[in-house]
Amino acid sequence: MTDPLQALEQDIHAVAALCQRLREENQSLRGQLAQREADCLSMTERMGSAKQRLQSLLAQLPQDPASL
Repeated sequence: MTDPLQALEQDIHAVAALCQRLREENQSLRGQLAQREADCLSMTERMGSAKQRLQSLLAQLPQDPASL
């Protein structure tokens, strides 16, 4: 009778350890996701700024190619 109880106890400890490891991994992944989202937002803002600068430069170009 003791052996099945010990096996069950070991299984419970293994499941608890797995849950803890998965919880820690999930927390790490959430942190990585938050960082990637912040990076994406920063890149989007930088692209918008670059787009505005390019549009400003294009507006300064002469419209008539013959005037070059």
